[in-house]
Amino acid sequence: MANVETRTISFEGLIKQVREGFLRVPRFYRGFVWRREQILTFFDSIRQKYPVGSLLIWRTQQRYASFDRIGPVALPPNEPRAPAEVGYVLDGHQRLSVVFGVFALDDEQASGLSGNDRVFLVYYDLDAERFLHIRYPKPHHLPARYLLGHDDELTNWLDVRRDATETGSPERAQWDMFRRRATQLQTTFAQYRLPYLDMTEASLQEAVNIFSRVNSQGTAVRREEVFAALSWKPAGFDFARAAKDLLDQYPRYRSFGIKPVLQSVLAALGEFIYDTDWGRILEEHQAKLPGAMEEVGTSLGRALDFLDERIGASSGKVVPYSVHIVVLTELFRRYPDPGPSVLQELERWLWATSFASAFSAANEQALTDAVDRIQRLASGERVSLLPERLILRPFPRRFHAKSARVRVFHLFLKSRGPRDLSTGELLHQSMLLRNGMGDAQPVTSRSLRLAGRFLVAETGRRTLQRDLEALALAHAHAQPSLAVDPAQATDPAAILRSHLIPDDALVALRAGDLDAFIDLRERELIREERAFAKQYVDLTDEEVEEEPEIDVEEEPESDL
Repeated sequence: MANVETRTISFEGLIKQVREGFLRVPRFYRGFVWRREQILTFFDSIRQKYPVGSLLIWRTQQRYASFDRIGPVALPPNEPRAPAEVGYVLDGHQRLSVVFGVFALDDEQASGLSGNDRVFLVYYDLDAERFLHIRYPKPHHLPARYLLGHDDELTNWLDVRRDATETGSPERAQWDMFRRRATQLQTTFAQYRLPYLDMTEASLQEAVNIFSRVNSQGTAVRREEVFAALSWKPAGFDFARAAKDLLDQYPRYRSFGIKPVLQSVLAALGEFIYDTDWGRILEEHQAKLPGAMEEVGTSLGRALDFLDERIGASSGKVVPYSVHIVVLTELFRRYPDPGPSVLQELERWLWATSFASAFSAANEQALTDAVDRIQRLASGERVSLLPERLILRPFPRRFHAKSARVRVFHLFLKSRGPRDLSTGELLHQSMLLRNGMGDAQPVTSRSLRLAGRFLVAETGRRTLQRDLEALALAHAHAQPSLAVDPAQATDPAAILRSHLIPDDALVALRAGDLDAFIDLRERELIREERAFAKQYVDLTDEEVEEEPEIDVEEEPESDL
């Protein structure tokens, strides 16, 4: 049973414990995310002696992965030698980063900050009596780091500016006032006590549970991030680093982060891919992690090749579900060279589960069943990957780029071979995913990602009209000699048909009737997609009374 006591600590004491290596920030976190306004509000609250929240510190003899810097300041590679305790900050990373990142800076470090790290250059306006960020500070802008400075840094800073004024002058009187304000503020910061909860005698599982609860209102902590931190051992295997190195080999598929890598490793270890009993898993498999990661690395490459070559998903941004990567990785791990019939079954399974949104609503049982079936198939059993009847899911009325249903629609459109209007060349995946539409690509992501009415909602009517006018102009002035494909050269209109733009829609476009163009193309898109999907799922004409759920699989902002 965890023991939790309430304590307080000064900013100077907090900084000292970080420098000595006692306080560490575990890799549960994704880094510093506070905005400039939040930093200034934090300092102003201290100035006015308001509470700024508490920290939660877990003291343990165990060692886990932690950040090697806090804010912009690199930490010395020292920590108390085991069995001495280390304090892991489970709640309060942002506040600790601000305190350490501002007050631990020396003048040389401060002058070298650039980019996002400049948020730690905080100043106090001695005239306006407020904290601020400013690129070109004036003489009365006091660097906040001097408020906890040593060796009379604040006094020296004030004396230099005060002594530059004449005795008895208004400027000297003003600097005397500034001195009083600065020293009073320094006293406030020196005396401020930050509350923290000191947790001891807690097991690993208790610490993780408490951490998850205290962060329930903040940024959610992902399973893979917790595992990455807890599996780390000094001078041992670093799962987070190995997973990142693996994804770096396939940069086009990094958008899912390390989630499918961890799940693939768990499957390789014979574990439930959604298990979070990290203590047991690490106790049983810690020594096997490097080997499992090596196996996954090899099979992941084969899985991604399959997605690219057989499905057309040459980017992680259009893979409908991350579990598709997991299942394929496990198949190629157990069965490196499957025959044509197995590959065809895999292709059918991926299209069918995507069109039917089979893995929506975080259906862990369905996902686990998919992994189980693929393992049995790889072992030689006669097992169908799709035993149940799957029905084409209606397209959502609201567009979301992470929706599995939208992604499979994109893959369907890519399968039609859309071509560049000017050259007749096949459009590259990157062009289909672009947010904007280049001058030479008037039909790219907006026309290809969205069906009919979605076009208007996504772009706005003015932008839509401009792009469609560019489309009509490009078609009217098409030069067959520019086409790479000889077949396209004799029929420029085929380029338009590769974008599923029927002739009647083009007539409406030339007449300036945008609504008719959208309606006619929407009808064509729906007809063509239903004909394609019929190969893999059943169709239904039932009316959908409510808007279909937007099946979105969240993705990390960044890797560990």
